[in-house]
Amino acid sequence: MSIFENTVMIKKRPSYGQLFLQYLFIAFAILCGLGTITISPLGLFVPTVLFAFFAYLMHGSCDVEYEYTYIEGELDIDKIKAKRKRKKVAKIDLDELILIAPEGSGELNQYYRTSDSKKKKAVSGKPNAKIYDVVYRENNTTSIISFEPDEKMLDTLRKRYTRKVLL
Repeated sequence: MSIFENTVMIKKRPSYGQLFLQYLFIAFAILCGLGTITISPLGLFVPTVLFAFFAYLMHGSCDVEYEYTYIEGELDIDKIKAKRKRKKVAKIDLDELILIAPEGSGELNQYYRTSDSKKKKAVSGKPNAKIYDVVYRENNTTSIISFEPDEKMLDTLRKRYTRKVLL
């Protein structure tokens, strides 16, 4: 059996506010660019560059993917922005795993109620997605992270951690 077990990529849906700002900055950049050409070459050049830069930044924040990788007892969750920047969201040693269950299940209530638990989301934001919560210990605190594994990843986790993975 190979060391590599499973990798899942999930594309996050941008919010309407993010899309609105991105298109607004693009429109302002185009209008200022046209104004630079026709009206005032020096007066509107700086706003054109600024609006184009802000549109570029908004594009990066709208293009987000999450990567879930399960390798030999470890679950890595990474956030990838604009297919260029990778940031580690969580590195979960599954020996510290408490529970993996569907979001909103009754077994998770006791962990939601504690105020000292850290909660993170690494989900697509699609309305009918199957979201699971991972509850684990990290530095003597309880952490909860929401993610969207596929069936193959759930089967692999269920085979290794039968009592800790609920469906």
